[in-house]
Amino acid sequence: DIPYATSETVLTSLFRTFMGDDEDFVSKVYLSQDDIRRCQDAGMEIGIHGHGHLTQSRLSEAEQRREIEVSSSYFAQTFDLDELHFSYPYGAVGTWNEATKSILQELGFRSAVTKCRTIVKPSDLQARWEIPRFDVRDVFDAEGCLVPLQLQALFTAD
Repeated sequence: DIPYATSETVLTSLFRTFMGDDEDFVSKVYLSQDDIRRCQDAGMEIGIHGHGHLTQSRLSEAEQRREIEVSSSYFAQTFDLDELHFSYPYGAVGTWNEATKSILQELGFRSAVTKCRTIVKPSDLQARWEIPRFDVRDVFDAEGCLVPLQLQALFTAD
């Protein structure tokens, strides 16, 4: 609930003190443009989180629009995307609102996914602005190793 301007200042200071240089850190944990292109070439869908990965429901409608437009323009132009899909930052119920869904529709997005962990049924796809999904981290342990039983559960759950 801390205003974003305040939290940004505090987190930037803490990050620099304990983690170091932003650019060095980013290059180690985020995909590069070449990495994203390889994902595209492998048939993966590229989803957009927004420019600053902010909780949409905490923003005004104008702020949400700007947040979504900046990232969608970048990804559409840089990666030649003709279909845009959104993944709500943090993805829990309440992190988006009706204004968010309206903006996505107006900007030509095809769908949006949540992190409401459940098996997706065909009927869920009709509610294209709130499609549930599992996070990729749901099937890996703390060391990054695949946990087969957790992966199997995704395909066998009711």
